[in-house]
Amino acid sequence: MLLFFVGVKMLKKLLTQLFLDDIIVNISQKDGRYFVRLKEQGKDAKLRQVDIYGIESDVILLNMDKYKNQQYVFKGQLGENKRCDYLLLTEIHGKKIMLFIELKSKTFKNSEVIKKFKATECFINYCHDILNKFLNNNSLKEYIKLYVLFYKHNTSKRRTRPKILKLTCHYSNPEKYFKYSSPSSQFSLSLKKLIQL
Repeated sequence: MLLFFVGVKMLKKLLTQLFLDDIIVNISQKDGRYFVRLKEQGKDAKLRQVDIYGIESDVILLNMDKYKNQQYVFKGQLGENKRCDYLLLTEIHGKKIMLFIELKSKTFKNSEVIKKFKATECFINYCHDILNKFLNNNSLKEYIKLYVLFYKHNTSKRRTRPKILKLTCHYSNPEKYFKYSSPSSQFSLSLKKLIQL
């Protein structure tokens, strides 16, 4: 069997065949710039919205909160039914990036965030197998996996320098994910400023 690799645009077409419509999020545009809007829907959420600019029009954003089928298979005692909020697939400087994203308010447990990242990674591995077996496609294996938590912190703690997620760091491990905090409940940032290659 001949397996083939594709760019983000072609992978998006393949995933459109695979997923229900509400899992793939439409890309927004403002003033000629493309961006994705990440929203936390919980009524008690302190961090409401994160806009990520500096993306291409063919970026893939998956709303993982829309995926709930695993709860009908597993007991959930290990955290295998959990999932992070979003999954972003893009390409930066020729490198394919898969960004696992969780939005949280001020208080969170590291162990719970890690379980969400791990369970989502299991789901993506399953998607890879589906693409591989049914469409002869191996593209998801090309992606570098990075894990980031966006959360709102109180204004009394201020950073002097913005944090940057670097591929050379350990953020490709779900147990040592990147934390990006903001004092605001809504903020925006550039993807290339967040991820530095």
